[in-house]
Amino acid sequence: MNWRTVIISSRCKLDLKMGYLVVRGEEVRRIFLDEIAILLIENPAVALTGCLLSALAEKKIKLLLNTSAEKTAAEVIRKNKPSKGVVQMLTITEKQFSKMEWVVGSFHSEVIDSDERMIEL
Repeated sequence: MNWRTVIISSRCKLDLKMGYLVVRGEEVRRIFLDEIAILLIENPAVALTGCLLSALAEKKIKLLLNTSAEKTAAEVIRKNKPSKGVVQMLTITEKQFSKMEWVVGSFHSEVIDSDERMIEL
């Protein structure tokens, strides 16, 4: 189920690994592709691999390369709004995004997402 909008505003490399979008910048982050609906790239210094582009097309993930494309997509959503339900859109600046605070509790997952060759269970 696609529900997440990912905004890339800093210089980094985007790659695909085991069904995850891997963002290699100052730190490495991974996001499951099936959760992504829109990938918005604001920085022109972002590198994408061919494998990732192919996976984005296969999973019908919308790729927006700048804020003007984001505004166009927002207009299309407004024109084609659903008769029932809610579509929420929020555009934030890079400065606002950098001040975002993450508060999480303990995390337990059944999914093994390490890069180790041998895993002993």
